Amino acid sequence: SLGIAGDARLLSETETTSDIIHLHTERQEKGTERMNHLFHMVLTTGGKGLSLVNIRSIESVFFHHPDATLYMHYNKNALPLENNTQLKLLHDAEGHDIVFLPYDPTEVLRQTMRLAQLAGHTKDVISLEGAQEFAGNIETKYKNEEYWYANEADLMRLCLIYSIGGTYMDTDMIWIKPVNDMNNIVGKDTPDQINNALLRFTSPQNLFIAKAINSFISEYNGQIWGHNGPQVLSRSARRHPELLCHDSDFPTNNKVHDKCYVTVLKKDAFYPVRWNRWKNLCM
Repeated sequence: SLGIAGDARLLSETETTSDIIHLHTERQEKGTERMNHLFHMVLTTGGKGLSLVNIRSIESVFFHHPDATLYMHYNKNALPLENNTQLKLLHDAEGHDIVFLPYDPTEVLRQTMRLAQLAGHTKDVISLEGAQEFAGNIETKYKNEEYWYANEADLMRLCLIYSIGGTYMDTDMIWIKPVNDMNNIVGKDTPDQINNALLRFTSPQNLFIAKAINSFISEYNGQIWGHNGPQVLSRSARRHPELLCHDSDFPTNNKVHDKCYVTVLKKDAFYPVRWNRWKNLCM
């Protein structure tokens, strides 16, 4: 059967993130082997193109996961990624499967809510009315906020992981070993905070991610940096310890490992080097 990249090549150059969500929804893929090799990145800015760190991040995906497919989701504020010389080299000369997908955050959120309805998560997990109101305010209100570029990326990663599944990673994350044998994982970057720079959930419609989406929407504050990002995951974990696997490095009251939805890993798993220290260590 066709792999993910094979499916993507059947799409026209005008296909978007929303089309990909629809494609996966129609096939009702639930945590298949194919999702183990699917990676997502989101670019909400990009007037100057991709940095060296961004390129090294992409290279590290394929170095440690040769069979990976990388979905690069970008909005209209980012340069057309298909024209990036270094990305074209990785895609064409190196043969890596990189799929470029423009997105509209309003439509992605609305489509995610349609999936949540099908999964039964709009009954008592996600407020459908609140989500619809939020989606309607993106263009008229939220996109004018100073930190919207970051908040948009925070929303997009939750929607992508909930709707499609796979591994989301920030564009400055560098893999140093493969992650194929792990699933439903997030990591801490401080003793009491879960970071959202890397999320791996190969099965879509994960209940913990649904709770996080609801927290994002119902408690949104565009004026506080991080409130709608790492703090969303941390709040969700504290409020719903029953969803955490018992071996999480976070308080949990779940004693049954096979009825949990996320494992919180120790800081050194994903964030051994803080973002502001890498130059001193690597240059």
